[in-house]
Amino acid sequence: VDDEDDISEEEYLRKVLNLRKQGRWEGGKYIPRKNNDEKQGSVRIVKRSSEKISSANKSSSGFKDEMRQSCITALRRLCNQGSISNKQKRVLLTDIITCSSKGEFSMVEVAYELLCGEGDDKDAAEEEFAEQCRAFATTSMDSDA
Repeated sequence: VDDEDDISEEEYLRKVLNLRKQGRWEGGKYIPRKNNDEKQGSVRIVKRSSEKISSANKSSSGFKDEMRQSCITALRRLCNQGSISNKQKRVLLTDIITCSSKGEFSMVEVAYELLCGEGDDKDAAEEEFAEQCRAFATTSMDSDA
């Protein structure tokens, strides 16, 4: 996935997550469709206004629901461990619920999938996820003020 000047980090992460759901992103590389002559890793993602990740994709809905629940469980665990506050957890859960109702993925879900979805170092992944959660919650609370 090429990073374009006109695409935000949030949109880029959503695009990568969407490609993963389609089974077209593996090991950090784009996997083209078999009937497409694109080279592996050569996809360009360009930001479009108000683009959403479609919740109508029936084949990925089970995975999406499972990933969302795992993310919520992780937020609860981080809060219980004291890695994030109750207020931060509430802000992030509200964002998940809001995005879910719009057929979108929240940034915390994208971060969870990308940071905790694969890899051997689960402790490092969880700490990186906790850092992202704190950053997302702080940004959200600052923008609401």
